[in-house]
Amino acid sequence: MPPSLRRGKDAIVSILTKYIHPSEHIRAAYPNPGNGQRLDGCCVLRREVKKIRRSEQLALVVTHESFPGVELYCVERYAKVTTEAPPDYFFDNVVVQAVDEEGDGPGAGQGGPQQHIPELMPSVCRRNFR
Repeated sequence: MPPSLRRGKDAIVSILTKYIHPSEHIRAAYPNPGNGQRLDGCCVLRREVKKIRRSEQLALVVTHESFPGVELYCVERYAKVTTEAPPDYFFDNVVVQAVDEEGDGPGAGQGGPQQHIPELMPSVCRRNFR
């Protein structure tokens, strides 16, 4: 099986139109969307937790040339990557920050810097890894 394309900043994705928010922009452009209709050529800006359908979900924030000046977003699972992002901008990279024991800065405490990996929200992890 070929490796899947990874999400990241500046990746190009295709999204099912019925799952794009805010929906009033999509409804104005596509009053009668077909079954399985997708919006192709969306450029990913960032990934963030958004409240969608009364629950916190991990969403991709995108732009599209048909909607200038509007940031659209969708739940990550409904976006299909068509062009992979540059490797430096992948979302699956874990950022490791050096934190000392006292929290005053790197290397300020005794024992030198420690590695700190930021925690993910439990609801986000549970929802996206079923």
